Amino acid sequence: MLVFLLLTLLLPAAARATTLEHMSVEQLARHATLIVEGTVVSTSVEQTAGGDVRTAVRLDVRRALKGAPGAVATFYVPGGALPDGTEVTVAAMPVFTPGDECYAFVDVRGWVIAGFQGKLDVMDGRVAESGERPAAMNRRIEAALRPAGSRPDASGPRPAPAARSPRAPGGPIIASVTPNEASAGTDSTIVISGSGFGAREGLVEFTYGNDDVARIVADDVPSWSDTRIECAVPTGVIKRYAASAGSGPMWVTTAAGAESAPFDFSVPFSYGGEKWTNPRVTYYLNTSGVDDARRESLVDAGTAAWNAVGSGFAFVDGGRTTAGLAKDGKNVISWADGLPAGVIAQSSSTANGGIISEADVRYSNAYGWGDGAPGSGTMDIQSIATHEVGHWLVLDDLYGPGDKAKVMYGFGEAEWVTRVLAPGDIAGIEWIYPQGGGGDDVVGPVCAAKNATVKRGKTVKIYFSVYDEQSAQVSSQVDITTSAGVVVKSWSWDYGENLDVWWTVKYTCRLPKGAYQIVVSGEDLAGNSASEVGRATLTVK
Repeated sequence: MLVFLLLTLLLPAAARATTLEHMSVEQLARHATLIVEGTVVSTSVEQTAGGDVRTAVRLDVRRALKGAPGAVATFYVPGGALPDGTEVTVAAMPVFTPGDECYAFVDVRGWVIAGFQGKLDVMDGRVAESGERPAAMNRRIEAALRPAGSRPDASGPRPAPAARSPRAPGGPIIASVTPNEASAGTDSTIVISGSGFGAREGLVEFTYGNDDVARIVADDVPSWSDTRIECAVPTGVIKRYAASAGSGPMWVTTAAGAESAPFDFSVPFSYGGEKWTNPRVTYYLNTSGVDDARRESLVDAGTAAWNAVGSGFAFVDGGRTTAGLAKDGKNVISWADGLPAGVIAQSSSTANGGIISEADVRYSNAYGWGDGAPGSGTMDIQSIATHEVGHWLVLDDLYGPGDKAKVMYGFGEAEWVTRVLAPGDIAGIEWIYPQGGGGDDVVGPVCAAKNATVKRGKTVKIYFSVYDEQSAQVSSQVDITTSAGVVVKSWSWDYGENLDVWWTVKYTCRLPKGAYQIVVSGEDLAGNSASEVGRATLTVK
């Protein structure tokens, strides 16, 4: 089984998504080159020659279960804060903090494998993810590393999570939730009605869905009484990585620790809070020269699924490129070597102040790619493209048992095809970019020209400017018109670099003597157009 997760790479403010291979502890153990258990002593951030920002983690080794690192092990995770202020925040990837007690599963390149799954936290004497004592976890890992014929079947029963307070007679009862469906990360508020909640505030928890046991706590609870609770559907952090409420059971736990029976709740989508100012996003494809036509058609079909919604957002096919992941102003989908083990595809976005200006996707060359047809053993390029560019929209992963029909569902597997947007996926893009809304950019570019004088038959430079503060690119047009508005000469340029500079066009003038208007027009990526008429004149002597 594969896990589609959200990786957020901020340059300077955000990385957004990853697709991970779903691994049990036994699978992690067998894939890892190094397995250590101990205490994090320090972290430091660096940038590789290839441009990746990563955090180096130094762990005081209490026990090495695989490999021989010595007293201190050093390994890496994507992300971190550089001295220049560039911050890389990785959701669905583990965050290590000095003092953490944990297990780390590391690949041959030194990366923690399989994202958040590659770190197991030890809290209050138990492994947080499974509820096991460290001694039991050690035995489980050691058993997984024995020769295949002598180890237990990893598909057998999993250890139960740490016990929660049982629902006692007279404990909290959820009678209804209004509304019974609400999005996460949108400040959507619900009202929980029932009895036995207590006068003091306790916990409202929603399913996060990881192995059907993880929960996320609502941290925005405006009111709490014995019969009525008001709270917002949460996004937040679970075990130090980004998470969202999903569709499935929710619970109320009193301040005294008594827990309600689960109550089913639906989350149509989850929004991460960032946005493109100009919601016409041009993307380019680098197929690495492999199976070009099929890769291109499947990626294009993945983006087209979102365009078909008819929201205020559109993906624009920019064709092929030789570029890859780089801070170059291009939104590139490419294939790459060297991603951490267990990472199938990774999406990143460049943002500042909540505004996205660039995004990229990398598929890992470590996996077989195709159309996910039965028996092919391939990952479906189209399904993963649809999912990953959904993260460009800043739609978060959902993991609940009620989210399985959605493109943004957080789990999948080889030959798993999820190409059709579910109602929740559609509701997400329409909420972020409503039809006809054009995003936040409703102002066209500023257009200008300078007066010019030329003798008939001579060449003149015409200076003009088209600039939009909120757009990555603009289109431009310069017209020479008579006083009556008749165009006698015209130049135009498709979407190109947006700079606050004077451009020039050379013109060998054959016009009769007289005065003509220089009309400059432009359009930004949001579709806003503007013109400057009557301010600049071409005088022919």
